[in-house]
Amino acid sequence: MLGTSMCCGFISHKPRISIKLINYPYVARDREYLYSFAGVSTAGYCIRWFRDQLGQVEAEAASKLKLSAYALLDIEAAKIPPGSDGLIFMPHMMIGDRAPYWDEYIRGGLLGLTLYHSKAHIFRAFLEGVAYGLKYSVDAAVEADMPIKRAILVDGGAKSELWRTILADVSGLSMDYIAENPGAPLGDVVLAGVGTNLFRDYDVVREWVKSSEVVKPNPKNREVYDRLYKAYLQAFSRLRDVFKGLTSQ
Repeated sequence: MLGTSMCCGFISHKPRISIKLINYPYVARDREYLYSFAGVSTAGYCIRWFRDQLGQVEAEAASKLKLSAYALLDIEAAKIPPGSDGLIFMPHMMIGDRAPYWDEYIRGGLLGLTLYHSKAHIFRAFLEGVAYGLKYSVDAAVEADMPIKRAILVDGGAKSELWRTILADVSGLSMDYIAENPGAPLGDVVLAGVGTNLFRDYDVVREWVKSSEVVKPNPKNREVYDRLYKAYLQAFSRLRDVFKGLTSQ
């Protein structure tokens, strides 16, 4: 789920507990499935911050062109090569982040910035930084012996075709994008319907929710992102004490 926050849910048949993940019985068929959870607290929130603080020109143009400021920012960012020419964004703009980071001091950061980089570079780096957070969550699930057979992408941030592509390229996962997604209210209806025997079982949701697009990773782009993802992990590890020091000021 890619909204203000990014929530990565992993559903498995057997208990595979990981200290990097939040683990609890799945809301449907709780005796059969375990739900493990991770993500990035500020995903779409980072993008909104960028628009509000640095995207005033796009916001003004968008109102005249009857487009969104995000769409205009995407157009420029799509011209930038994968990896943003060595620019890495750490998407932790609250002080602290939850699973899989479990770090109360972590903050956002922009690494590798040079005079060569443009606003479009920075915006693309923001999109990629959230994708690195997705990969870190996916890696935590894989380390816990949870093979990822299918990935489903929903919510407002997923409306960006560029962001969907970046998420697939960075994670290496093929993703089913569901454009028409009623979200939690639909889940409430299904749970209530099964609980009152109005619906036979939870499979009714398959009739209502359909994949709009399958986004597949580009192997060439993934090579670039694998290298930068390693740098992202190094930065997270080596800056922990720095972030802690900043928070104590």
